[in-house]
Amino acid sequence: MRDKQDVQPLRLVEKEVVDDLIPISYREDKLQHYGFLTKDVEETLEDLGIWDSALVQKGPDGTKRVAYEELIPLLVDEVQTLKRQVRILQTLMSDFLGG
Repeated sequence: MRDKQDVQPLRLVEKEVVDDLIPISYREDKLQHYGFLTKDVEETLEDLGIWDSALVQKGPDGTKRVAYEELIPLLVDEVQTLKRQVRILQTLMSDFLGG
């Protein structure tokens, strides 16, 4: 079992990563794929001052790739934030409409 060190909630700057990513579609091996350009992800991280992220990883052959599993916690945080905002808006609308 691996021990995780320095465990803490996402920092505000880390939450901004998802906001700046540009989803793309592309064809490879005759199949339609969806993802992000590794170069764009690297630039987004650098622009935010994040230098030690596992979101971009280098393979044994030296090529870089996006580690999509690293995006999951960022996306979950975004969904949770949106759900909280929706609940607040629903409450405000209900109060406004007298319900």
